[in-house]
Amino acid sequence: MTKSCNIKTNKEADRRRRFYRTLCDSPQGADIPLFAQAWWLDTACPEAWTVLTVPDTPDWTAVEAGHAAPLAAMPIHTPYGDTVRNALFTQHTAIWLSPDNQTKEHKILTDLATALSRYRYVYLQFPTPQRQALPFYWRNLDLRLRYSYRMENLRAWRGTGGTEAVETALRAGMGRDSRRRLHLAETYGITVKPCSASDFCRLYRQTFAARGRRIADTETVCLTQLIEAACQRRQGLLWGGYTPDGELLSAAFVAWQGDTAYYVAGGSLRRKPPHAHAQTLVLFKAIAHCAGFCDIFDFEGSMVEGIAQFFQGFGATPHPYITLNGRRPGLCKRAWRKLGRLIPCRKTGRPLKP
Repeated sequence: MTKSCNIKTNKEADRRRRFYRTLCDSPQGADIPLFAQAWWLDTACPEAWTVLTVPDTPDWTAVEAGHAAPLAAMPIHTPYGDTVRNALFTQHTAIWLSPDNQTKEHKILTDLATALSRYRYVYLQFPTPQRQALPFYWRNLDLRLRYSYRMENLRAWRGTGGTEAVETALRAGMGRDSRRRLHLAETYGITVKPCSASDFCRLYRQTFAARGRRIADTETVCLTQLIEAACQRRQGLLWGGYTPDGELLSAAFVAWQGDTAYYVAGGSLRRKPPHAHAQTLVLFKAIAHCAGFCDIFDFEGSMVEGIAQFFQGFGATPHPYITLNGRRPGLCKRAWRKLGRLIPCRKTGRPLKP
């Protein structure tokens, strides 16, 4: 764990990041999810992240020489040194276990939970496949269950033929209302094609401005850098829905890692139908494209009812994931707890339990 709040000048944090970058670039790191990849973290929160390892303080000289490796690693975003939370457009972290230590998961999670509990404030999300998190609860971190929305087994569509066959299978699995919106968007002549990052960010700002939320410049700068990095690595694309006059109505940014594609961000102008249905067509084309090389499309779903129903209209199903939330007690509260164990109650004679 990093000892200094200023992790930009912390040599220990630099060593941990170098190790993790090497891990992600190796064959062993191919299965690490997108949001826990080193290149994503370097783009979303450069120099503001570190890595928890088991053991907590490995022999970095041996690790860098290739003679040893930590048993596990978990990247975390530490914007203020003693605070852990998700970075912008980074939905979750993930725990990497070395192949030889899969059977020691309980002990490894306990060590990671102990290291994480030293931070003053923690808010993290785990990916859907991560189901074991009790050791974190035993270290005074609250566990909560939330839901994402995913479409799985997309490879079955690839066996039916080309792009047209994939779109036919996708359309057949959609709900009636979603198919109607898709038909209206196609009838009006909305076309889907790649759009630029600047146009996407402008639409992204307009989308939230219509809802009364002002987007900070740092957010759009981060989004632009993520788009450029993903497209440069050929791990992401931007799709835009345009009117016959060339006006951008809707857009979506999708990135992928391994066999999973993620709907990272989107924007859509509030217009009357059929303009209002452009986002349905954009996501339809994005899913059909990703089905050509991915097996899972993850909407990174919202708990908002309307958004959840929109995602389910494509045939997505809810999948639970775990969130961690906790705050280390302050000095006064820790002192009160300690006194409560020493001072007996007048009535019962037992120690107080504050």
